Amino acid sequence: MNNTLDFQGYTILIIDDTPANLGVMVEHLEDCGCRVVVAQEGVEGIKRAQFIQPDLIFLDVMMPGMDGFETCHQLSLQADTRNIPVIFMTALTEITDKIKGFAAGGVDFISKPFQIEEVLARANIHLALRKAQRELETKNAQLLAEVSFREGQARILEMIATQAPLTEVFERLIRLIERSSDGALGSVLLLNPDGVHIDLCVAPGLPETYCTALVGIAIGPQVGSCGTAMFRRETVVVTDIETDPLWSDYRSLALNHGLRACWSTPILSPEGPALGSFALYYKTVHGPTPADLALIELATHSAGIAIQRYQTQARIQHMAHHDALTDLPNRILLEDRLSQAIVQAHRDQSHVGVLFIDLDHFKHVNDTLGHHVGDALLMEVAQRLRACVREGDSVARLGGDEFVISLPRLADSHNAALVAEKIVAALGSSILLNGHDLHIGASVGISLYPEDGKDAETLLRAADTAMYNAKEKGRNNYRFFTAAMNEAAQQRLITTTRLRQALDQQEFVLHYQPQVSLKSGAIIGVEALLRWNNPELGMVLPSRFISMLESTGLINEVGEWVLRTACEQSMAWQREGLPPIRMAVNLSAHQFQTDDIVRVVKQVLDETGLNPNRLELEITESVILDGSELIIGALHALKQLGVTLSLDDFGTGYSSLSYLQRFPIDRVKIDRSFIDKVTADAGSAAIVCSILDLSRNLGLDCIAEGVETPLQMGYLQNQLCSEIQGFLFSKALPALELAAMLRADCRLPMMLQNTTRVSKLLVVDDDVNVQSAITCLLRGEDIQVLCASSAEQALEVLAKNTVDVVMSDQRMLGRTGIELLAQVKRLYPDTIRILFTGYAEFTSLVEAVNQGALHKVLTKPWKDGELIENIREAFRCHEVLHKHTVRLQQAQSI
Repeated sequence: MNNTLDFQGYTILIIDDTPANLGVMVEHLEDCGCRVVVAQEGVEGIKRAQFIQPDLIFLDVMMPGMDGFETCHQLSLQADTRNIPVIFMTALTEITDKIKGFAAGGVDFISKPFQIEEVLARANIHLALRKAQRELETKNAQLLAEVSFREGQARILEMIATQAPLTEVFERLIRLIERSSDGALGSVLLLNPDGVHIDLCVAPGLPETYCTALVGIAIGPQVGSCGTAMFRRETVVVTDIETDPLWSDYRSLALNHGLRACWSTPILSPEGPALGSFALYYKTVHGPTPADLALIELATHSAGIAIQRYQTQARIQHMAHHDALTDLPNRILLEDRLSQAIVQAHRDQSHVGVLFIDLDHFKHVNDTLGHHVGDALLMEVAQRLRACVREGDSVARLGGDEFVISLPRLADSHNAALVAEKIVAALGSSILLNGHDLHIGASVGISLYPEDGKDAETLLRAADTAMYNAKEKGRNNYRFFTAAMNEAAQQRLITTTRLRQALDQQEFVLHYQPQVSLKSGAIIGVEALLRWNNPELGMVLPSRFISMLESTGLINEVGEWVLRTACEQSMAWQREGLPPIRMAVNLSAHQFQTDDIVRVVKQVLDETGLNPNRLELEITESVILDGSELIIGALHALKQLGVTLSLDDFGTGYSSLSYLQRFPIDRVKIDRSFIDKVTADAGSAAIVCSILDLSRNLGLDCIAEGVETPLQMGYLQNQLCSEIQGFLFSKALPALELAAMLRADCRLPMMLQNTTRVSKLLVVDDDVNVQSAITCLLRGEDIQVLCASSAEQALEVLAKNTVDVVMSDQRMLGRTGIELLAQVKRLYPDTIRILFTGYAEFTSLVEAVNQGALHKVLTKPWKDGELIENIREAFRCHEVLHKHTVRLQQAQSI
């Protein structure tokens, strides 16, 4: 046996009619690890060579029938065997015989009787030469393909440079690759900006129905070759779609379209996320050669250049047409959109409104507080303006403090006036920026197509003129450019007249929205909400007419009616035997501008007989921010009557926190704007927690309004909020329906609350096997294990449960574990947070630890004993923190 040579992986064919020779050679060659095939005459040898494609042939010269020279000659004539090296074995010693052998295609001679050491040595040499030959052939093929590709790539780069449509660039690239790889069908997929769903499929050689089916699919760990490649951000090769598990959910789709193999490489951005994928499909079971993989890499690189250039051009176009500070359209884009709206309005016989908005007192803010505050104010104004318009409207910034809004497809001028009223109200309310409570307001000018102009420039000029007219009329209002202004004023007068008649004709009604306890779920109070039941307009919400009541002075009369009606209804319910509950009534700031409000409240209480402690008066922050002695005196006088005072929309003003101790407030009402985002936005959650803590420390009750989801309720429960109000339980109802709820003792379905403290661990991992393994591992521990497969699910679990320790995987679809735990820190700072990862990401881990997002980092795969001990340690840390927090709260309450 020869221990020095290794022919593993090679195949050698021996053609010799002498069994003894065959036996010796086979034995020694097989000892070297190669596969040996034998034939005993030339014709048989040729057939076997064609079938098995050996790496080397040993060929006897003197054989019956076809001799060795002729056999070698025939092998050299066949394309599939001509490059196989042939070593003659012969007893012939004449030089002419050797020349004849070389002429027939042989590469070497071994004399008979042969020495086995020589056979093995020559086999070793020629196998090495054969290997080098094949590597050279492969390299040559790669170079030829690359040269061909480079020539085509030059044209593709030219298309990219000349900004040809992206789909055309992809089609040219795919055709180039398909020509370089026999039987290949190329495709390029683009991801949606969300980084999850397939947005575009370009594949000129694939069936259109197949491409259409791919659009909209979400990438994942088992979504065919392309979806998996983009998810993993690595090349995925599937040689047989019919058997590969990555195609289990999409196998029939591919096979029904005649596709059997697919190799896909993700197209990655320089920052790392996948932009799309490049793939080659085949209609037969097929695996890639090194040349194929090199070609795909070149194609992927070119596709990435095209996508990045396209995105860069899109960003440049965006910058050219948008304001750099607010990201609103600039004048160029506004005029283009306005011109298109005019063309459409001419076709539809509709109107286009143009609102020219100039901020009041902006220069004063900019000059006194600095440009950084001025810039922040402009960005906040942009956000508020966006909130005032429809999806198809355009909000633009022309520069400085000037904004323009284009309103296409208006039915009449009234619609433009409604938007203007919303804008004046939105910009007239206080804005809190960098510790400054700002009040600016806005003057709005309105022009209309076709009445005031037929083109964008004329309409803009008309709206600008109307805006200056609005400033002259006292600012913080709006004016139309033409006689439509008078018509609008007349309409406002008509509405005011209707409002005056509404009180006399008993068109005003009250609806009552329940307020419920988070301890018992029972209704403990209601808020009386005003509605206008107009015969022509239907049931009108207060947002459409309260401002007009205030501006006309009708608010005092209507406010007294609301107070009296609410108190009478409360007494009526009590007479029906219903349980006495708190009645909350809103007071407008305008009702405090005279010294009459205390007299009115006392008179209503005396006349209706309602116990004052059943009446709660809700005031807005604008009332206490006035800070006048008149307001302070009125509030203290109301408190002496025995009523409770509630601060509505708490948290939206600036100075209210410092004024809480100055005013006799009993309850604060957390504004719905914070509740809306409390389970997802750390800022809103922090504000809500601060309000609740402040209320507890000051001995005030607290109610959250606008609670619409179980998650919001669960979060508020965990933060020990005592009461809520919102659509989750009920909308505002007529008196009869509310009475029915009281009679039936309707209660809020409460989330389960443990009376004893249970240690809870939340495991966040998109691998259910990991979830199951950890759950099983901790079965013997006194720990309740909760599981989530994504950051979104984790936040839902946290909103519903009081969790002590959160352990999250790092690599998950969507947000990473570090990002999730950073948000958990902001939302639930008392939790112990552990990152669970199998990847070394030193920089991001150090940053997360330094910022306090992580308490510990554990690695996968884990050792059971170490994992259990780390989890126990985490719960011990949480217990220490919990006790410290309780002691701190007790100290603050003393």
